Amino acid sequence: MGYFSNQFCSFLNLRGGNLFMGLLIIIIAAAVVYAMVKQHGKKEKEEPTALDILKQRLADGKISVEEFERLKNIIKE
Repeated sequence: MGYFSNQFCSFLNLRGGNLFMGLLIIIIAAAVVYAMVKQHGKKEKEEPTALDILKQRLADGKISVEEFERLKNIIKE
């Protein structure tokens, strides 16, 4: 085996026949990486925009279509 192979096997404690310990280290490392990637992928809930709120008010029947259009034009300016 090459130098890197010997060092890697020594690090994982595979040379002494302790394969279980080496696999345990690999599994723990993979779990940590997975948790970090999953946590990083979570996005914070975005705040609704003014247009989103306006659409919700229209859907709830709190404003008329005419009022919606008027306010939408104001928002877009």
